Amino acid sequence: MLKALSRAGIRETRRIVGGHMLSGDDVLGCASFEDSINVNGWPMESHVAGDMIFKLPPIPESRGQSAALVSGACFAMGEAAGTAAALALDGNAMPRDIAAERLQEKLKQHGVFIGQGQRVPKGL
Repeated sequence: MLKALSRAGIRETRRIVGGHMLSGDDVLGCASFEDSINVNGWPMESHVAGDMIFKLPPIPESRGQSAALVSGACFAMGEAAGTAAALALDGNAMPRDIAAERLQEKLKQHGVFIGQGQRVPKGL
């Protein structure tokens, strides 16, 4: 019989270096980007000396975007990555060469809320 073991994990051991790395100012300032693929609502977390400090942007205009490891954000990024891959395959291109507007339009058609020219869905 297998026993489940609880172990303390180490978070954020690997990070992908992309075209832009979010800064603390980006998160707390609710930065907007023309190539956005989702809206994420999560505070910035600081893990210090056995404690966690949450830093929240101003409410109600906040769109905290720090925790890309939170499940909801991961779902949205996965859908965007898969959609970009499908568009790239259809056009015999690389995903990074897909126009952001084309990807955003396809995501909106799928019901994804990216916060650009869309009403906030009820319940959010």
